[in-house]
Amino acid sequence: MEYYTAPYFDDYDYWWAENEKIRFERVWYRTAMQIAKVFTSISSYDRAIEWYKRIYERYPEQEEVHFAIMKLYSFRNETEKVERQYAYLKTLLQTELGTSPNIEITSWYRQWKKYHM
Repeated sequence: MEYYTAPYFDDYDYWWAENEKIRFERVWYRTAMQIAKVFTSISSYDRAIEWYKRIYERYPEQEEVHFAIMKLYSFRNETEKVERQYAYLKTLLQTELGTSPNIEITSWYRQWKKYHM
């Protein structure tokens, strides 16, 4: 995972490599998500957050990644970080896509906020 730092042939616009480029990106994404989930499952939250951040640096629009980070911050009682992550996601989605976080994230956040504020 450390050696795959950029999309395949990222600096070139080879039409014949486009399918492989997409395939490699999907493999990287799925593998990174699995790594983050394993770290979460063994309560290695710092490492999990590190991996989720790597993912959202490449795929900032992936709501599930931000949501996972919010939950991890919540487990660690880092309320300010939960707030910042939600605000970041909300601003990103509004600015880039003209939308809001999905209903599952919004509902979770509202429930969380009731008990932590």
